Amino acid sequence: MDDIGLQSALNQLPQNLEQPVVSAPPAPPANPVPEQPLIKAPLGKIRRNVKKINVKKFIVGALMLSLLIAGGSFGFQEMQKRQIVEKRATPGDPPPGCNITPPTNVRVTNIAGTTATLKWNPGTGGNYVKLFVSTSSDPTGNCNRLPNKQTDKHCVVNENGKLINGDPNHADIPAVPSEYAITGMQPSIKYYVRMMMWKESGCDYAAPIISFTTEPPSPSPSPSPSTSCVDLTKNKATPTMGDTVNFTCEANFTPSAAISPVAYFRYSTDNGATFTNVGSGVAVNSTTLKASQDVLINKVGDWEVQCRVCTDSTATACTAWGLAQ
Repeated sequence: MDDIGLQSALNQLPQNLEQPVVSAPPAPPANPVPEQPLIKAPLGKIRRNVKKINVKKFIVGALMLSLLIAGGSFGFQEMQKRQIVEKRATPGDPPPGCNITPPTNVRVTNIAGTTATLKWNPGTGGNYVKLFVSTSSDPTGNCNRLPNKQTDKHCVVNENGKLINGDPNHADIPAVPSEYAITGMQPSIKYYVRMMMWKESGCDYAAPIISFTTEPPSPSPSPSPSTSCVDLTKNKATPTMGDTVNFTCEANFTPSAAISPVAYFRYSTDNGATFTNVGSGVAVNSTTLKASQDVLINKVGDWEVQCRVCTDSTATACTAWGLAQ
């Protein structure tokens, strides 16, 4: 194509074509922040750190789980022990594997206003007994509210055991000799007794609960004149069924017109649990200082006879039952 033809083709193009706009590059920021270099830890080190963290979490979790299991197990064992003790509180078979029998013939003798004597026939399989004496009909529950061995006016015997070789359930009242002096009681109060034959922790067996009532307070004899019971004797060494035994109470007092001493007698055939009065009192001879009473032996068994001396028949000032010497 010649120059004339090229110029003609150019003239035919649109005359309003815009020229392309070229944008200037953006200005750099006034205070550019330097780019932080990327620090890459070795892959092995990352894995070791993750492993350490996971091991620590596992150990803590395992310890917490162990504590929870141990606590639950301890609580369950304590609940089982309490259930076993409550089950053994009444006559029945001992728990499995516990070869032991409960005490028998548990009885209270020599009952006074604040003291008494507990006796029993020991069971088999153990050398110690646990003993609870309380004003509550549930002596064990009432005494267990107190720390071991501690007592108050409601729980007067709390022999739940003491720490021996780390064992908090160890009983320390020997089963033999089968006698225990109860003290710290109050007059005219009913007390309940629970006794358990003890072999080892979790293996003890209770006799049925018994109860008794302490004597009312006795008025003290007047300082002057005064009386005392010296001795009590009988005229038959070995009485038999149907015999009449004469018991003599010897008093100690200074004869005076101000007093007229009277001796009273009573007996028990159930080891001192209950007593029966004999007669209404016998005047003490002012010369011999003695008074006698016949007692008919109408029952087979052990008999216990007691006497006391009062300043007169009103029985307001008397000695304690039993013997002074």
